[in-house]
Amino acid sequence: MAEHQNGPLTEHQNGPLAAHQNGPLAEHQNGHSMKKKIAVIGAGMTGLCTLRHFALDPDYDVVAFERMDTIAGVWNYPEGCEKYTDEPDTSTRYCRTYRNLRTNSPRDLTRYPDFPFPKEVTESYCNRATVRKYFDAYTEHFGLLPFIRFRHKVEQITPVGKAGGDDAPTKWQVTVRDLESGTVTTNEFDNVIVCSGHFHTPYLPKIEGIEKFKGTVMHSCEYRVPEAFQDKNVLIIGAKTSAMDITTEIVPFARQVIVYRRFKVSIFEAKFPNVSEIADLVDFGADHLVQKDGTVRPIDAVILCTGYIFDYPFLSPECHVTVSRGRVAPLWRHLIHCEFPTLAFVGLANMAIFIQVADAQVRFYKAVTDGRVTLPNENIMRDETEAEFQGRLKQGIPEHLAHEMITSQWDYVAELAQEAGFEPFPPVARKMFEANGRSIRAAPYEFRNYRMERLDAENFVREPLNPTGKANGIVVSQEQLDKLDKETLAGRRNIAN
Repeated sequence: MAEHQNGPLTEHQNGPLAAHQNGPLAEHQNGHSMKKKIAVIGAGMTGLCTLRHFALDPDYDVVAFERMDTIAGVWNYPEGCEKYTDEPDTSTRYCRTYRNLRTNSPRDLTRYPDFPFPKEVTESYCNRATVRKYFDAYTEHFGLLPFIRFRHKVEQITPVGKAGGDDAPTKWQVTVRDLESGTVTTNEFDNVIVCSGHFHTPYLPKIEGIEKFKGTVMHSCEYRVPEAFQDKNVLIIGAKTSAMDITTEIVPFARQVIVYRRFKVSIFEAKFPNVSEIADLVDFGADHLVQKDGTVRPIDAVILCTGYIFDYPFLSPECHVTVSRGRVAPLWRHLIHCEFPTLAFVGLANMAIFIQVADAQVRFYKAVTDGRVTLPNENIMRDETEAEFQGRLKQGIPEHLAHEMITSQWDYVAELAQEAGFEPFPPVARKMFEANGRSIRAAPYEFRNYRMERLDAENFVREPLNPTGKANGIVVSQEQLDKLDKETLAGRRNIAN
């Protein structure tokens, strides 16, 4: 990591990047370019994908603004960040991940469709360093660094010119602060594509009595290493990926781990004698929790694995964007602002093949900006967006999962692909995604002990790894998929809430 920051990136910031900042963008500001100006907010996995599709097209003048001094967003783990868990988002030590992070999907589902992992990567569930190298390779392969302004924080985005209802498309004033020099600049863009991710602002629900507790209370975004919980009694609140990952990590170190969910589901306690799972937490004391039946359990630390909220502090009120815990509106197809179609948000989808859904969104939006896809009018987009949202609510999907696509992503991407003229997901993608999900829900502590790999457009292999780390060679059949379904623990639909 340090080598990357002190090598190619530093050279780039003093060389080609500086040239870019004084070149195409300045040329456009002086009125000499007829290219469409595109501002990309963020250079994480969705920002890089957006650059790959837009920046290499000579019809566009593209710049990405990135707060950090490097790419890859949430996959960054700055050296020494274990000691700095409460850094501001402008710090180079800012981090929202943990040391031992691994993907929770096999690598065929955690890569861009047009850029596979190198052949030497054989692990199905890649560690943080491997994923980071993958993004470095993607960036180098497509020559994306010259389009990124590192250590530049977007402070405000405001619509300018003719607004909704007029024929002329809305343009955007983007105000950016150079975090190194403190210089603030404002430039006008034809389109803004928000790719800032949503692992920034933690969701902190109201928890009855927790203010009485005098021990450590932290959100999962502050968690770094399991050794910090050696011989401690730890309460984990939550039911999704981070809760399962952190529970699995700290079990060998902690004296006792208590997992609290709103619904009683036994996942860990049958496997680990020092884990108990409860659904009846009612109160806290200075050094303990209290269950509904009066049981008192000692605890030293509470980890809130409660997810994140969408947060876009740089959007001015004039942007007419409504942001709640888990919904950004009004976005047609979870992507394009209904009133201002020159504003798009990439990567809001969750419980999906995230990186590939985002790639499809970028391809579709580029078809729109190219003029190859014509959008409906504002009223139709609003009506369709609201109808889709109300349909979700009628299905029992809570508002905070407004962009959840666990079952809808297949039709969603197929529709985008058909209209924009690119390939949809192959059938094997769905098979792998669903099989992987079943494995996680059935045994979150060991699903990564398997090799899961695509064989062709229809088939994949899923095989257990033996103690030597080698696979045993079992091709997944429909019968095995059915068996995985039966093994999935009851109550998983409740866990999703």
